[in-house]
Amino acid sequence: PAGKFRFGKYIHTVQVDTKPYLEYLMTQFLSAGGKVLQRKVDTLASLADEYQVVVNCAGLGARWICQDKSVLPLRGQVLRVSAPWVKTAMYADEVYVIPGQKWVTVGGTRQYNDWMTEVSPHDSARIWSRAIEAFPNLAAAEIIEEVVGQRPHRYIPRVELEHLSGGLAVVHNYGHCGYGVLSSPGTSQQAVQIVKTVLGERKSRL
Repeated sequence: PAGKFRFGKYIHTVQVDTKPYLEYLMTQFLSAGGKVLQRKVDTLASLADEYQVVVNCAGLGARWICQDKSVLPLRGQVLRVSAPWVKTAMYADEVYVIPGQKWVTVGGTRQYNDWMTEVSPHDSARIWSRAIEAFPNLAAAEIIEEVVGQRPHRYIPRVELEHLSGGLAVVHNYGHCGYGVLSSPGTSQQAVQIVKTVLGERKSRL
């Protein structure tokens, strides 16, 4: 609205749509010889007979598999809308608008230790009313979908080595909250370096 904002900042950055990005990463993993196994793991120690090193990226599941009670959900709810005229991301008054390849994301909520996975109509109404107030050009947008997710919140991401009984080396890499895509290039490189160090040390003992 005219006169609402006196100052603002413009930046050039990268926007990543997580679905195609994760599909790309999986393709890279498989093409490098990686294999995907689906099964339930109750404890990391139970993997000691099969693997020398395990990289733990359990996210919110670290509360159980690592007994790390500092990991809690930070509930997020957003709206996906059709607004092809929106070409740039915007942020103001705790409202963010991010154009993607197929829709525009309007958000959102950051609800600490909230385990609800269902869509809240109240949250949706609040998000939409605040968004239109901050950015009136969204008023004509069509709401396509309401989405809820749980960010794995931790006071600090855990990227470190732990030796378990049985000789298993575990490289933890979890607790990135809502910044997993943003921080994953850095933390994954750090985790890989730890793995290389562990394997190098074990090879040198042979």
